[in-house]
Amino acid sequence: MLFMTATRTFPFSHPHGYVSLRDAKGEEVGVIRDLSELPREARELIEEELDRRYLQPRITHIENVRERFGGVEWEVETDRGPRRIITKRVHDTLAEITPAATC
Repeated sequence: MLFMTATRTFPFSHPHGYVSLRDAKGEEVGVIRDLSELPREARELIEEELDRRYLQPRITHIENVRERFGGVEWEVETDRGPRRIITKRVHDTLAEITPAATC
């Protein structure tokens, strides 16, 4: 039996395209340009592998935000249940963007 893993080469800009197939040694054996071009069963198997590899819960509600220990702790509700996320301080990571001048 041949062991393969699937990874997205461009996970944010092309989540359903350019999927790299790698063997047990981690060496690339091919790239799928577009998952929609595959037969349904093959596409579903690869999508299941990608869903396990790329956990991307969607935040549906922010319960609480507080600064702690030099970072910011977020208590959020996601489509996969409640989560606690810690990020850098908000003031260190946010930048104000000035609107472009209109002509």
